[in-house]
Amino acid sequence: MAVSGIAVSGTSAVLGIAIASGGMFLAFGQVAIGNRLRQAQDDRRSRLRRLHLALMLILAVAALTHLVLNGPVMRTVLRL
Repeated sequence: MAVSGIAVSGTSAVLGIAIASGGMFLAFGQVAIGNRLRQAQDDRRSRLRRLHLALMLILAVAALTHLVLNGPVMRTVLRL
C-alpha cells in the first residue's frame, strides 16, 4: 500500500505551504530565543525581548497569510 503526499495545485497553494514551512522554522527560533531570554541579564534581555516580539508578529502574519492562501473558506471567498 503506497502512501502519497498531499496534492497541492495552484500557485497560491504552493506559496501558502512555503509560508507555513517558514513559519514552522520561525516557531523553532521563538523557542530558542525564549530559552535564552530566561537567562539573559539587563541590556541583552531587553534586546532579546524586542526580537522575540518582532518574530512573534512575523509569525502571526505568516499564519494569517497561510490561512488566506490555503484555508478552504478564504479560497472560496477570494476564488483562488
